[in-house]
Amino acid sequence: MPGFSRHNDFAFSSTLINAFDPCSTVTRKRQWHLNTDGPEFVPVKRKRRHQQQQQQQLASTTTTTSSQEQENLNAQGDPTTVAVEKVVDYSALLRELEPLSGEALFERLVTLPLPQVDYVCQQRKDTWSQEDIMDLCHAISNNTSSLSSMTCISALVRHVVIPNVDSLQKRVFLTSVTEHIPERSLLDGLVIPMLPELTRPRVQILLKLPLTPTSRTSLLRAVCTNASLKPWSDALQQFVERTLSQQPLLTTGITSDVATTLVNEANLQILLVLTSKYGQLLVNQQLLNVVEAKAQASQQVLKRAVLGQVTSIRKRLGI
Repeated sequence: MPGFSRHNDFAFSSTLINAFDPCSTVTRKRQWHLNTDGPEFVPVKRKRRHQQQQQQQLASTTTTTSSQEQENLNAQGDPTTVAVEKVVDYSALLRELEPLSGEALFERLVTLPLPQVDYVCQQRKDTWSQEDIMDLCHAISNNTSSLSSMTCISALVRHVVIPNVDSLQKRVFLTSVTEHIPERSLLDGLVIPMLPELTRPRVQILLKLPLTPTSRTSLLRAVCTNASLKPWSDALQQFVERTLSQQPLLTTGITSDVATTLVNEANLQILLVLTSKYGQLLVNQQLLNVVEAKAQASQQVLKRAVLGQVTSIRKRLGI
């Protein structure tokens, strides 16, 4: 070919060979790049665009989160502001209640939420009298449709009735309490709070409250699950024994953990009640051998009576 030197022909041929020969260095280098697992090659412009999109998404997410947090704070209110508002509200509430007394006072209290009831009662601590019990009962009876909650009634019973519980020895007070105060509030506001410092005279007062089997079962659970009451005092032992003995008997509701605690913490008087009235329960909960071993280790007079009941249960049930 004219004008085309031998040297140029050789250079052009070499280029073609390097491009299409699979054994050439250039082809192998290209094939190696295709087979590697390294990061995908991304052009600089596309990489910058991707980074900008990520930054915009992050900024949008941060803004949304900040807005949500601000909305939550606005909904909850600033703690300092809320605290000030509560103080102002309580002060206004005390001014409102200051001229009230007797039944009119309790008619207002029974409609308040629990924190306000507790606050007002604490402010008037040591001022409640026996007459206040009657006023409280009448207020509850006259405002059944506007009562705040059973928890608030329990709190009022705890604040007003417990300091004057000895007045319940009089029939007029006992009748008023049992007729007008809900049973659950009597249990939660009067009976259970008195357990830690229970005395024998007050046991007799509490036993006069006509508690249903369901409430007595709840009472036993409260006693058995309260570790601070252990070891049980003599007054508490007496109260538990009489609670178990009352008719109708607690044929249902005594769970395994309650039954186990009753046996472990009970004196022989309670064990005698359990073996004479709740033999099937002891068998079902596999506690009969525990009762027998505890009675065997005792030196009290009731030892033989308890062991006799254990023997009777085994004969009757064919154990």
